[in-house]
Amino acid sequence: MPYVSRDENGRVSAAYAEQRDGAEEFLPAGAPELMALLGEDESGRDAKESLTATDFELVRVIEDLIGLLVEKNLIQHTELPQEAAAKIFHRRQLRGELDSLEGLLAEDDQSI
Repeated sequence: MPYVSRDENGRVSAAYAEQRDGAEEFLPAGAPELMALLGEDESGRDAKESLTATDFELVRVIEDLIGLLVEKNLIQHTELPQEAAAKIFHRRQLRGELDSLEGLLAEDDQSI
């Protein structure tokens, strides 16, 4: 990469590893126009950071999905790879501890 094509306004609209019809212009990998296409905005936050931020949310979705599948007896914990089951159990334990701490803090707030 990156051979680029441009839209009617002259903005980079696509990037390709190889030269092709409509994409003969070569831009260096760090070119600002290319970075904008790949998701980097002016503040420097890029697509990788955005993707990483959603990873944490997706982890919770996957945990909840596995819990639902187990609850409905569609899978059993024993069917999961041992390391995966251990990680899920550990996170469930940590979340339970955190929930109980938050409950205690909420009770303290109400008594004040």
